[in-house]
Amino acid sequence: MIFSNRSSQMGALKAFALGLAMAGLSVGCGSGGSSSSQAGIEVSVNARLSQSAGSDSAVPVASAGEKQFVNTEGTDIVLSKAYLVLWSVELETNCGNNQFVDLLQRIGGFLISSAEAHSDEAPNLFSEPHVINILGEENTQRLGAINPSANTYCGVSVEMLNADADANNLPADVDMMNKSLYLEGTYQLAGSDTPQSFQVSTGKSLLTASRLFSPALSLDSANLSSDITVKIVYDRWFDGVDVSRISEDAYLDLLLNNVSGSIVLY
Repeated sequence: MIFSNRSSQMGALKAFALGLAMAGLSVGCGSGGSSSSQAGIEVSVNARLSQSAGSDSAVPVASAGEKQFVNTEGTDIVLSKAYLVLWSVELETNCGNNQFVDLLQRIGGFLISSAEAHSDEAPNLFSEPHVINILGEENTQRLGAINPSANTYCGVSVEMLNADADANNLPADVDMMNKSLYLEGTYQLAGSDTPQSFQVSTGKSLLTASRLFSPALSLDSANLSSDITVKIVYDRWFDGVDVSRISEDAYLDLLLNNVSGSIVLY
Protein backbone atom coordinates (compact mmCIF):
# COMPACT_ATOMS: atom_id res chain seq x y z
CA MET A 1 0.00 0.00 0.00
CA ILE A 2 1.41 3.41 -0.98
CA PHE A 3 0.21 6.68 0.54
CA SER A 4 0.35 9.92 -1.42
CA ASN A 5 0.49 12.11 1.70
CA ARG A 6 3.30 10.68 3.82
CA SER A 7 3.57 13.59 6.24
CA SER A 8 -0.10 13.47 7.27
CA GLN A 9 0.08 9.70 7.59
CA MET A 10 3.15 9.94 9.82
CA GLY A 11 1.42 12.55 11.95
CA ALA A 12 -1.57 10.30 12.44
CA LEU A 13 0.65 7.36 13.36
CA LYS A 14 2.60 9.40 15.91
CA ALA A 15 -0.65 10.63 17.44
CA PHE A 16 -1.90 7.04 17.63
CA ALA A 17 1.25 5.87 19.39
CA LEU A 18 1.03 8.79 21.83
CA GLY A 19 -2.55 7.86 22.60
CA LEU A 20 -1.52 4.31 23.40
CA ALA A 21 1.24 5.52 25.67
CA MET A 22 -1.13 7.88 27.51
CA ALA A 23 -3.54 5.00 27.98
CA GLY A 24 -0.94 3.38 30.18
CA LEU A 25 0.25 0.68 27.82
CA SER A 26 3.93 1.54 28.25
CA VAL A 27 6.25 1.18 31.23
CA GLY A 28 8.96 3.74 31.91
CA CYS A 29 12.39 2.91 33.30
CA GLY A 30 14.17 6.25 32.98
CA SER A 31 13.80 9.74 34.31
CA GLY A 32 12.91 11.42 31.02
CA GLY A 33 15.24 14.37 31.42
CA SER A 34 16.25 17.02 28.96
CA SER A 35 16.34 16.37 25.23
CA SER A 36 19.38 18.61 24.78
CA SER A 37 22.86 17.13 24.76
CA GLN A 38 25.03 17.34 27.85
CA ALA A 39 28.39 19.07 27.40
CA GLY A 40 31.22 16.62 27.98
CA ILE A 41 29.16 13.44 27.71
CA GLU A 42 30.17 11.15 24.86
CA VAL A 43 29.04 7.64 24.02
CA SER A 44 30.93 5.69 21.37
CA VAL A 45 28.83 3.51 19.07
CA ASN A 46 30.47 0.32 17.81
CA ALA A 47 29.63 -2.83 15.88
CA ARG A 48 31.15 -6.28 16.26
CA LEU A 49 30.75 -9.47 14.22
CA SER A 50 30.52 -12.72 16.12
CA GLN A 51 29.67 -16.37 15.93
CA SER A 52 27.67 -18.04 18.68
CA ALA A 53 29.32 -19.81 21.59
CA GLY A 54 30.07 -23.51 21.24
CA SER A 55 29.18 -26.29 23.66
CA ASP A 56 32.26 -25.37 25.71
CA SER A 57 31.00 -21.75 25.94
CA ALA A 58 33.96 -20.56 23.86
CA VAL A 59 33.21 -18.20 20.97
CA PRO A 60 35.14 -19.12 17.81
CA VAL A 61 36.67 -16.27 15.82
CA ALA A 62 36.72 -16.53 12.03
CA SER A 63 39.18 -14.69 9.83
CA ALA A 64 38.05 -12.10 7.31
CA GLY A 65 36.72 -13.71 4.13
CA GLU A 66 34.09 -16.35 3.44
CA LYS A 67 32.09 -17.34 6.49
CA GLN A 68 31.08 -20.97 6.93
CA PHE A 69 28.72 -22.39 9.54
CA VAL A 70 25.95 -24.97 10.03
CA ASN A 71 22.35 -24.12 10.93
CA THR A 72 20.14 -26.03 13.36
CA GLU A 73 18.89 -28.27 10.53
CA GLY A 74 22.39 -29.39 9.63
CA THR A 75 22.61 -27.32 6.46
CA ASP A 76 26.14 -26.15 5.69
CA ILE A 77 26.15 -22.44 4.78
CA VAL A 78 28.99 -20.56 3.09
CA LEU A 79 28.64 -16.78 2.73
CA SER A 80 30.77 -15.35 -0.07
CA LYS A 81 29.16 -11.88 0.10
CA ALA A 82 27.14 -10.50 2.99
CA TYR A 83 26.12 -6.94 3.85
CA LEU A 84 23.73 -5.64 6.52
CA VAL A 85 22.71 -2.00 6.96
CA LEU A 86 22.74 -0.66 10.51
CA TRP A 87 20.64 2.46 10.15
CA SER A 88 20.53 3.83 13.69
CA VAL A 89 21.21 3.15 17.36
CA GLU A 90 19.13 5.01 19.93
CA LEU A 91 19.51 5.22 23.69
CA GLU A 92 16.14 4.62 25.37
CA THR A 93 14.76 6.02 28.63
CA ASN A 94 11.37 4.34 28.29
CA CYS A 95 11.86 0.74 27.26
CA GLY A 96 8.17 -0.05 27.45
CA ASN A 97 7.73 2.08 24.32
CA ASN A 98 9.99 -0.07 22.15
CA GLN A 99 7.02 -2.13 21.02
CA PHE A 100 5.54 0.96 19.35
CA VAL A 101 8.53 1.35 16.99
CA ASP A 102 7.64 -1.84 15.16
CA LEU A 103 3.94 -1.04 15.38
CA LEU A 104 4.40 2.36 13.73
CA GLN A 105 6.44 0.85 10.92
CA ARG A 106 3.77 -1.67 10.03
CA ILE A 107 0.37 -0.01 10.53
CA GLY A 108 -1.63 -0.07 7.33
CA GLY A 109 0.57 -2.69 5.68
CA PHE A 110 3.51 -0.46 4.79
CA LEU A 111 7.06 0.07 6.01
CA ILE A 112 8.46 3.53 6.69
CA SER A 113 11.32 4.21 4.31
CA SER A 114 14.79 5.09 5.56
CA ALA A 115 14.40 8.73 4.50
CA GLU A 116 11.32 9.15 6.70
CA ALA A 117 12.23 7.01 9.68
CA HIS A 118 14.48 9.60 11.38
CA SER A 119 13.27 13.04 10.38
CA ASP A 120 13.68 14.25 13.99
CA GLU A 121 17.27 14.23 15.22
CA ALA A 122 17.91 13.79 18.95
CA PRO A 123 21.14 13.83 20.96
CA ASN A 124 20.57 10.23 22.13
CA LEU A 125 20.17 9.01 18.52
CA PHE A 126 23.08 7.81 16.39
CA SER A 127 21.69 8.03 12.87
CA GLU A 128 24.66 7.55 10.57
CA PRO A 129 23.78 4.48 8.49
CA HIS A 130 26.62 2.01 8.03
CA VAL A 131 26.84 -0.95 5.69
CA ILE A 132 28.41 -3.75 7.73
CA ASN A 133 30.48 -6.27 5.79
CA ILE A 134 29.74 -9.59 7.50
CA LEU A 135 32.85 -11.05 5.84
CA GLY A 136 35.06 -8.59 7.71
CA GLU A 137 37.28 -9.07 10.72
CA GLU A 138 35.50 -10.23 13.86
CA ASN A 139 36.60 -7.35 16.03
CA THR A 140 35.07 -4.13 17.32
CA GLN A 141 34.50 -1.43 14.68
CA ARG A 142 33.87 2.14 15.83
CA LEU A 143 30.98 3.67 13.91
CA GLY A 144 30.90 7.07 15.58
CA ALA A 145 29.71 8.80 18.73
CA ILE A 146 26.80 10.74 20.20
CA ASN A 147 26.54 13.37 22.94
CA PRO A 148 23.35 12.43 24.80
CA SER A 149 21.77 14.29 27.68
CA ALA A 150 22.46 13.34 31.27
CA ASN A 151 20.00 10.60 32.13
CA THR A 152 19.56 6.97 33.07
CA TYR A 153 19.10 4.83 29.97
CA CYS A 154 17.45 1.43 30.17
CA GLY A 155 18.41 0.10 26.74
CA VAL A 156 18.90 0.73 23.05
CA SER A 157 16.90 0.35 19.86
CA VAL A 158 18.79 -0.71 16.74
CA GLU A 159 17.18 -0.15 13.35
CA MET A 160 18.17 -1.94 10.14
CA LEU A 161 16.70 -0.20 7.11
CA ASN A 162 17.58 0.13 3.44
CA ALA A 163 20.70 2.11 2.54
CA ASP A 164 20.66 5.46 0.78
CA ALA A 165 23.40 7.42 -0.99
CA ASP A 166 24.64 8.85 2.33
CA ALA A 167 25.26 5.48 3.96
CA ASN A 168 28.81 4.83 5.15
CA ASN A 169 30.91 1.97 3.74
CA LEU A 170 28.87 1.38 0.61
CA PRO A 171 30.62 -1.60 -1.04
CA ALA A 172 32.03 -1.59 -4.55
CA ASP A 173 31.00 -5.15 -5.42
CA VAL A 174 27.29 -4.91 -4.58
CA ASP A 175 24.83 -2.07 -5.18
CA MET A 176 23.33 -1.59 -1.71
CA MET A 177 21.15 1.38 -2.62
CA ASN A 178 17.63 0.72 -1.30
CA LYS A 179 18.75 -2.59 0.21
CA SER A 180 18.83 -3.55 3.88
CA LEU A 181 20.42 -6.98 3.44
CA TYR A 182 22.38 -8.72 0.74
CA LEU A 183 23.63 -12.31 0.98
CA GLU A 184 25.29 -14.53 -1.58
CA GLY A 185 26.80 -17.97 -1.16
CA THR A 186 26.10 -21.68 -1.15
CA TYR A 187 24.21 -24.15 1.00
CA GLN A 188 24.54 -27.92 1.26
CA LEU A 189 21.68 -29.84 2.81
CA ALA A 190 22.46 -32.53 5.37
CA GLY A 191 23.10 -35.79 3.52
CA SER A 192 23.76 -34.05 0.20
CA ASP A 193 27.10 -34.04 -1.62
CA THR A 194 26.32 -31.08 -3.85
CA PRO A 195 26.35 -27.43 -2.72
CA GLN A 196 23.73 -25.13 -4.25
CA SER A 197 24.03 -21.40 -4.77
CA PHE A 198 21.63 -18.86 -3.26
CA GLN A 199 21.17 -15.11 -3.13
CA VAL A 200 19.17 -12.80 -0.88
CA SER A 201 18.68 -9.17 -1.90
CA THR A 202 15.98 -7.24 -0.08
CA GLY A 203 14.99 -3.70 0.82
CA LYS A 204 12.62 -4.77 3.57
CA SER A 205 12.99 -2.99 6.90
CA LEU A 206 13.91 -5.45 9.61
CA LEU A 207 12.26 -5.60 13.00
CA THR A 208 13.74 -3.08 15.41
CA ALA A 209 16.11 -4.83 17.82
CA SER A 210 15.36 -3.43 21.29
CA ARG A 211 17.84 -4.54 23.94
CA LEU A 212 18.05 -3.77 27.67
CA PHE A 213 21.15 -2.67 29.52
CA SER A 214 22.03 -4.69 32.59
CA PRO A 215 22.52 -2.67 34.68
CA ALA A 216 21.01 0.54 33.31
CA LEU A 217 23.42 3.10 31.85
CA SER A 218 23.67 6.29 33.90
CA LEU A 219 25.29 9.32 32.30
CA ASP A 220 25.95 12.45 34.34
CA SER A 221 28.75 14.76 35.46
CA ALA A 222 30.31 11.87 37.38
CA ASN A 223 30.09 9.48 34.42
CA LEU A 224 30.79 11.36 31.22
CA SER A 225 31.72 8.54 28.84
CA SER A 226 30.60 5.09 27.84
CA ASP A 227 30.29 2.92 24.77
CA ILE A 228 27.64 0.81 23.05
CA THR A 229 28.75 -2.21 21.05
CA VAL A 230 26.14 -3.84 18.83
CA LYS A 231 27.13 -7.48 18.32
CA ILE A 232 25.86 -9.29 15.22
CA VAL A 233 25.76 -13.06 15.74
CA TYR A 234 25.55 -13.99 12.06
CA ASP A 235 25.85 -17.79 12.28
CA ARG A 236 22.29 -18.09 13.65
CA TRP A 237 20.65 -16.26 10.75
CA PHE A 238 19.62 -19.41 8.89
CA ASP A 239 18.27 -21.44 11.82
CA GLY A 240 14.93 -22.95 10.85
CA VAL A 241 15.24 -21.61 7.30
CA ASP A 242 14.81 -23.89 4.29
CA VAL A 243 17.44 -22.19 2.15
CA SER A 244 16.20 -23.99 -0.98
CA ARG A 245 12.99 -21.95 -0.61
CA ILE A 246 14.56 -18.64 0.44
CA SER A 247 12.81 -16.83 -2.42
CA GLU A 248 9.46 -17.50 -0.71
CA ASP A 249 8.26 -14.70 1.56
CA ALA A 250 7.73 -16.97 4.57
CA TYR A 251 11.35 -18.13 4.61
CA LEU A 252 12.74 -14.70 3.75
CA ASP A 253 10.79 -13.18 6.64
CA LEU A 254 12.07 -15.90 8.97
CA LEU A 255 15.61 -15.08 7.89
CA LEU A 256 15.05 -11.36 8.50
CA ASN A 257 13.57 -12.06 11.93
CA ASN A 258 16.63 -14.18 12.73
CA VAL A 259 18.88 -11.29 11.68
CA SER A 260 17.02 -8.95 14.05
CA GLY A 261 17.22 -11.56 16.79
CA SER A 262 20.96 -11.90 16.31
CA ILE A 263 21.57 -8.36 17.57
CA VAL A 264 22.88 -8.34 21.14
CA LEU A 265 24.83 -5.91 23.30
CA TYR A 266 28.49 -6.80 23.75
